Amino acid sequence: MSETIKDKETPLIAVCKLNEPKIASAILRQVKVQDIAINAKDGIGFTAFIQACENGLTAIVAMMLEMAQELKIDLNA
Repeated sequence: MSETIKDKETPLIAVCKLNEPKIASAILRQVKVQDIAINAKDGIGFTAFIQACENGLTAIVAMMLEMAQELKIDLNA
């Protein structure tokens, strides 16, 4: 899951851009199990957290905030 797809997007960034909160939630639940690049940036420097905020994915933002310290999510990216 940490591999990038087109334009340097990870699957997590892609689903946040596509406004797919159920898929983003499923990916986040697997972070501890799989190597997911939680702080990866897309081609213009946005992280999945930024994309989730920009697209109003409040449930995903809340989940990321709850997991931020444990997963070392860079909220200031």
